[in-house]
Amino acid sequence: IVPVLVLSSNTDQEYQTDLIEAGVDDILTSEAPPETLLRRFRWLLRQRRQNLALARRNQNLHAITLVSRRLHNADHPQSLIVDTIHTLCTAFGLYGVAIAINQGDSQKLYAGTAGVNDNRRLYESAIPLHHYDPFRQCITSGMSQIYRDLNTHPFYTPIPVLPNTPSAIIVPLTYGEQILGALAVFNTHERPFSSDELMLYELLAGHLGSAYYNVRQYYAQDVNYQSARQTLRAWQRLTQLYKPEEVAHSLRELVQDTRSVNNALVWLFDTREDAEEILMNASNTDAIDVFKKLYEDGHVTRMLDQFDDRMQPLSFLIGRGQDPLNAMFRVMDGQQILLLPVVGSLQLLGGVFVTNKVNQSFSTEDINLMESLT
Repeated sequence: IVPVLVLSSNTDQEYQTDLIEAGVDDILTSEAPPETLLRRFRWLLRQRRQNLALARRNQNLHAITLVSRRLHNADHPQSLIVDTIHTLCTAFGLYGVAIAINQGDSQKLYAGTAGVNDNRRLYESAIPLHHYDPFRQCITSGMSQIYRDLNTHPFYTPIPVLPNTPSAIIVPLTYGEQILGALAVFNTHERPFSSDELMLYELLAGHLGSAYYNVRQYYAQDVNYQSARQTLRAWQRLTQLYKPEEVAHSLRELVQDTRSVNNALVWLFDTREDAEEILMNASNTDAIDVFKKLYEDGHVTRMLDQFDDRMQPLSFLIGRGQDPLNAMFRVMDGQQILLLPVVGSLQLLGGVFVTNKVNQSFSTEDINLMESLT
């Protein structure tokens, strides 16, 4: 790739032949005029640039092949997203990657860097983006975008885990004619993107869109199948139980068997005469101690007040500072906490705290299954 130009006063043909066989690109004698030297030198530099571009293109094509193989091996939508972010950052030396999944009125945004697999630095948000936000524009129009400095875009919402995102390419994630979302890749001022790289990431987005659609369909079908089995199993077990302690224990086991659930804590209000005020069941005794503290301090009551008339589950992400739920995140080992109400005869009987497994957020199918159990 590095050109070698020899300037010599030796005009011996055998000597020059030996130099060429040794790898020299060109030989010029000292008698050559300066204009000739400059012209040949510029030609060699242009040849070097072309060789470097060809080497990068071959390297990128090889990386696309490796990335594509990995994309189609995922078995969970969020695992696919996490693996994509890590793999793209590693294979292409990117500063960061963000993936926006279109959910109609809002977009689910995931972002991270090469270390997202190891230190759980995956960023998640589900917010309605401004109509002129670059992600929203890409999803709406289906057109790719390239920015020299994305931070200057008046409607771009900065991503906390990617504070330095000047150079960016945003391409649509498609499956057939359907736009599933957008893929954004970021680099720093030192390594800005060129328009030649746009086609590369459009090709990658096509592979990712196909893989995401397939894994989402497969996962939804699998969860629906597991839901039917789990609901039947729950009905068979719970209808044979009469003691609240047994109900709490069985309900916790059934919820914890859901694919995306890492840990679960069940509490029930005990209405029996001379009984304790509340029953709790968890596989982790530390979680019970933390729950007692949250309940005594009134935090649980304030969370229950957030339920609407339809008793929809509440979702909480790890907070900053003195968030009282941080202790629960720590002892239940999760990135997301879901609060499910236990309802009977239009009366709130208790609730269930569940945390997700690493790199597996709760899907709509998972939540529907847990709601049917509670």
